[in-house]
Amino acid sequence: GRYLPENTTWAKSSIAHNAPVVDEKSHFDGQVKVANALWPKQLYFDQTPGLQVSSARIDGAYDGVSLRRTLVMPSIPGLEAPLVLDLVHASSDAAHQYDLPLHYSGHVMEFDFAADRHTSARPVLGAANGYQHIWVDAKGTLEDGQGALTWILDGRFYTYRFAGNGALTAILGESGANDPDFNLRREPLIVLRAKREGDAHFASLLEAHGSYDGAAEQPLRSRSAIKDLQHDRVDGMDIVRLTLKSGQRFAITVSHNPDPKRAHRVALDGESLNWSGFVAVVPLPGEES
Repeated sequence: GRYLPENTTWAKSSIAHNAPVVDEKSHFDGQVKVANALWPKQLYFDQTPGLQVSSARIDGAYDGVSLRRTLVMPSIPGLEAPLVLDLVHASSDAAHQYDLPLHYSGHVMEFDFAADRHTSARPVLGAANGYQHIWVDAKGTLEDGQGALTWILDGRFYTYRFAGNGALTAILGESGANDPDFNLRREPLIVLRAKREGDAHFASLLEAHGSYDGAAEQPLRSRSAIKDLQHDRVDGMDIVRLTLKSGQRFAITVSHNPDPKRAHRVALDGESLNWSGFVAVVPLPGEES
């Protein structure tokens, strides 16, 4: 096909995809020959009904930075649809800026963090590597690293809930900046930004819920059924604890050990979590509703 110039300035940039970006540079500094010589190593994969998981690592996308990503799709009792849990770990001995974008379709309904909103003028997020094509609509500082965003698409509601290992900046934006010929599709995104002296950890959760009846002009379960998300790292293992609004509590535990018979035990905030294998959903004592 005949590609537009934005194929190079936007579509080939890492920020244009749901991929972690370090120091506002594309993976492999945008060099195709370098990228072709390196690829992620899959660490684990399993498609058990009700608990699917895939995990991989790459070294070399950025000098001195190791990236590991684990995706889990668990079915949680009390929720109407499976969740998608995204665990992103970036390891380095140096200070870096880490950005984790999520491109989505739909209309923003609400978000639960304070933000400076650009209503009269839209700044541009950056100068190169795709950042020059992102308008900034709002930006918020989350000192506890936690937040949530809800949007609607085709009569279905979606909530993106996230936590970092320290303060995060949440950037709400849209593609289309520096595009005088209107070649880019205008699509929203959220960027989670972490500035760390060492490792950066992101835990994010995508929840589909409810519906909107256009004939009756009535929404159903338009708000998330999850009350709280907590992410902890214990001895190299990931523990994501969920509290539902019903009071039910669950932990999604990821050992990163591929041995299905290997037993694990973690003590966390006075609770004991026990499971076997790479990943599990562990029920926890509930809260009074």
